[in-house]
Amino acid sequence: TIEGPANIVQTTRLLKDFTLFVDLRSLLMGEHEVRIQDENLSEKLRVRIDPSTINVNIEEKITEKFRVEPEFNDRLLAEGYYVADMDVEPSTIEVTGAKSVVESISYVKATVSAESGVKDSFEQDAKVRVLDRDLNKLDVEMASEKVKVKVAIEENKKEIPIVLNQKGTPPSGVK
Repeated sequence: TIEGPANIVQTTRLLKDFTLFVDLRSLLMGEHEVRIQDENLSEKLRVRIDPSTINVNIEEKITEKFRVEPEFNDRLLAEGYYVADMDVEPSTIEVTGAKSVVESISYVKATVSAESGVKDSFEQDAKVRVLDRDLNKLDVEMASEKVKVKVAIEENKKEIPIVLNQKGTPPSGVK
């Protein structure tokens, strides 16, 4: 809540040229209750922040490598076609975040999309998503947020050997 002279309150409200922040620089790992501070507000204003404190948990920051799994919706394929192979480049990425968050990573996926009725192989840049076991998106930093996915599409086919069994004798001049 901001109180003070109407013109300063109105200007502050329109410009929103102020910042609310917490200073975590002097804190060690663990749980802390910290006061929310303000900056760039006129000294002529009275400021009340509610709530005035927040609880934060400072954790160790770690980096781990994860394999990127490509995803493609098979329903986008034309009838009679299938995904023969999918290749991701780079196949692994480094993920950095709070230790508890990085340890909860279950999937690192790159989903490619296309128009329905796909018949030809294609290559596409795909955004990488980092998910927990319940498929919730996790807030982490990635070395690369996009990867190149190559999708090989082939037509359904099957090779069947043909075995000829001769019955009878052909007429003369025919083999």
